[in-house]
Formats: sequence, structure tokens, C-alpha cells
Amino acid sequence: MTLLIGGCTGVPPSYATCRDGTCRVVVSEPGETIDVKNHRLKVIKYHSDGLFIQVDRSPVIIIPNGSTERVGSITITVISIHDAGNVIFDVK
Repeated sequence: MTLLIGGCTGVPPSYATCRDGTCRVVVSEPGETIDVKNHRLKVIKYHSDGLFIQVDRSPVIIIPNGSTERVGSITITVISIHDAGNVIFDVK
């Protein structure tokens, strides 16, 4: 499933809302792709230990829950991961 985000708004189940240069992203299912801040983010999978994500077709990186990683020109901070629910992360 691909969800294109124009600007900084979106529609559930996956969406991004942006304010002051930071976008809060909520993804409800692994495998979803979402465009945020002119970057294509693909959530490969997630579980309580971390978020497996690909940015603009880069190699997959793993970001532990509660951690921040720089990926190219953006920074991703994993806010929370729920095994049976969704993952929430910020993109700057």
C-alpha cells in the first residue's frame, strides 16, 4: 500500500502531521510506504526492539525503540512501537 502525503497532512490508517519542521508519522501495518518531507519511507517491519525502515530505497536500517538515527538528510526518532498495533516516529 502506498500513501502519498502532500505537504504535511494525511489520512488514516497511516499518516503524517507536520509542525515546525517535524513530522509525526503513524504507520499501522508493516510494509507500508509513506511520503514525508519529500522522502519515501518504507516501513519494512517493526517489533518491540526496533523499527526496520528504508528511506528513498537506501539499505534497510534498524532504529531501536526510543532512539534517533540520521538517514541521509533526515533524522528519524522512534517514539513508540506496539507489536500488535502501530509504530509512531518523528521525521526532521
